[in-house]
Amino acid sequence: DEDGYLSIVGRKKDILITSGGKNVSPAVLEDRMRSRPPVGQCMVVGEGRKYVAALVTLEPDAVEHWLSVRKRPRDTPVAQLRDDPELLA
Repeated sequence: DEDGYLSIVGRKKDILITSGGKNVSPAVLEDRMRSRPPVGQCMVVGEGRKYVAALVTLEPDAVEHWLSVRKRPRDTPVAQLRDDPELLA
């Protein structure tokens, strides 16, 4: 946009084909990921790769709730959660 921000508004096609020939519907995976707090936005990638991966953003309010439910300090830095096995699961 005029402020220099990039917005992804769609995808070229609705099916990814991995390097192993497996067809993957990214929208189904993205919907499942977004249904799990504290995930805010999600984009599945992997066309021509051996595996698929997800690029994920977290919702700040949902992160606070996620931490409190797990009895963790609410001021835990988001960067520290990047490798949290419970969040990655």
